[in-house]
Amino acid sequence: LETQIKQIEDRKQMLLDQATQLYQRGFRLYKPDEDSRQDLSIARFRMAFCLFEMGRLEDAAVAGELVARTNRGTADGLNGAKVAIGAYAKLMNEAPEESKPTAALNRFAAFV
Repeated sequence: LETQIKQIEDRKQMLLDQATQLYQRGFRLYKPDEDSRQDLSIARFRMAFCLFEMGRLEDAAVAGELVARTNRGTADGLNGAKVAIGAYAKLMNEAPEESKPTAALNRFAAFV
């Protein structure tokens, strides 16, 4: 059973990594005059969520904050804020005192 759990976790990490790579490639193809801003926001949120699930908390916080700041007052913005706050909360709980993202969290809290 432990072996199966480990295999599933490894597969999850691999798929999340593939997803983030595909989102990054997609972002490079985005054309503001042709493509939907809504689709861009959704892709950014999904990438932020993938980063969070991968344990890349600093990246997830930045990506979630970007979604929140560029979509203020919308459902997309709230979803981005949820990821950013979740990432900041985990960082605050897990990081040693000297490397806690207190300043970044305070700036974002003032925004929210």
